[in-house]
Amino acid sequence: MLIPEEELKSTISDFIFIYPKIFWMTFPTKQKIKGLSQTLNLQFKKNNYYIWNVGEQRYDTSYFHNQVIMFINLFCE
Repeated sequence: MLIPEEELKSTISDFIFIYPKIFWMTFPTKQKIKGLSQTLNLQFKKNNYYIWNVGEQRYDTSYFHNQVIMFINLFCE
């Protein structure tokens, strides 16, 4: 069962809804990574989502069932 969009917005203010099933989120700091990952894992289940990390920092992807594609330094040249 999917969490209603309004409930997700109020639960995780670090998500911006771009299009259904496409979100932007802030960098998952150590303080926020558990909440972000729990919400995504509950909403979309394991292997039903991917995160594209286009930032400059790496983080522990195991919280997201290693469903993270790293694009580190690809756009920074």
